[in-house]
Amino acid sequence: NDYLAKRDAANVFLLRPDLAFTSNGVFPLIVDTKYKRLDPADTKLGVSSADFYQMFAYAHRYNCRSVLLLYPQPDPDGSPLRTSFTISSALYKNEGR
Repeated sequence: NDYLAKRDAANVFLLRPDLAFTSNGVFPLIVDTKYKRLDPADTKLGVSSADFYQMFAYAHRYNCRSVLLLYPQPDPDGSPLRTSFTISSALYKNEGR
């Protein structure tokens, strides 16, 4: 198990992605599944801040450039809703991302 932090001697904030792909100790992709409906009318598509911060923590902790939130598609006849969010922070700008 991997944790995000320690408090005194205790590990806290367990990190457990649903799927973590590894290749020679490198994490090229991390996937986390959600069981919520997205909202195409919302600027954030209904992605919660908590879910986004969770994926940011995975990206940072595992040094992973590609993290994917996977939501169900409730309408089998509709086209899938796909988008991407680019993280803008000094951390990634300094690393050339």
